[in-house]
Amino acid sequence: MIEMRDVSKQYRGKGSRGRSVTFDAVKQVSLTLRSDVRYALVGESGSGKSTLARLLMAIDPPTSGEILFDGASVWEMHPRELRKKRAEYQMVLQNASGSLDPRSSVYDSIAEPIRCLTNLDRSEEREKVLALAERMKLSAAQLERLPHELSGGQLKRVCMARVMSVSPNAFHEDGSVKDTLKTVTLGTGPYMYRGDRDGNIYTFVRNPHYWGEPPEVERFHVKVIPDNHARLLAFRNGEVDLLVGTRQISFDGFNEMKAAGYGALVSEGEANYTRFLAFDVSKAPFDDLNVRLAVSYAIDKMSIVQNIFAGIETKADSILDPALPYCDVQLVPRIYDRQQAIALYPWPIAAIDF
Repeated sequence: MIEMRDVSKQYRGKGSRGRSVTFDAVKQVSLTLRSDVRYALVGESGSGKSTLARLLMAIDPPTSGEILFDGASVWEMHPRELRKKRAEYQMVLQNASGSLDPRSSVYDSIAEPIRCLTNLDRSEEREKVLALAERMKLSAAQLERLPHELSGGQLKRVCMARVMSVSPNAFHEDGSVKDTLKTVTLGTGPYMYRGDRDGNIYTFVRNPHYWGEPPEVERFHVKVIPDNHARLLAFRNGEVDLLVGTRQISFDGFNEMKAAGYGALVSEGEANYTRFLAFDVSKAPFDDLNVRLAVSYAIDKMSIVQNIFAGIETKADSILDPALPYCDVQLVPRIYDRQQAIALYPWPIAAIDF
């Protein structure tokens, strides 16, 4: 079990006038993480998630507060004791290629934790690495390669092998996740996964450990239906009560259900994704600024909204919604103006005009 008690982490940087200032990356965080529970940490960019992870892994010391592993204060441990403790917890980074040394072979990447955290000799080390590679479906030839010579999926399996080399408690022999991690509470929200599954139906129940007001519904089921048309049929037949998510139904299906009197609703507020066109500005004709400006004026966004997205999505004048944190940047939108586009650069207009 890992505990954080009133932990803060401060860094020094330069202010607007070049003066040295102190800012809080993490401030007065207290939490308890059990080894048999999965947790999800959610926050906007710059909110301190990575700093919190580095503190939990004892990579960086806190400015104040206390971090305990199984009741023992991390930064009061002798370095040898802390090194031994590191074999009990490991980190799997999201960016597999970025977490591996590009100069080290796959074999050395898997063997590194073994060399640092165990007392195995080289023959025992090789035996363990080969066994891990076999479990992760990595060949002996792939072990001799550098990370950039492997695919993305293979790199993720290399990272899993690194974790299993010294901390296999969460995994089976074949590398699959143990059932205890699949059936316990996910996070600390109002609902928890009950652990059973009937085909493609998952059941969630009230979380007895939730600190907030208990939710009104005692339990609900999530049914996985891959096909859009099958989802609509299931909804009409009463097999499901709610379809959630823009990818769960087609635009035509949405409008059809709305016209039929169902409670079809497009949520309002902050947009969390944007569709955009990208051009390679290193190649002609888009290396010419006038061409790029002409394209901006020649694209009729409202026509795209109405004719491609059935009037459901909205026109965007920036990549990110200005309502999102740090995105309120004053930009001058290019309004659809065919004549302005032709005046800037007449040649490409016929090709991109809608």
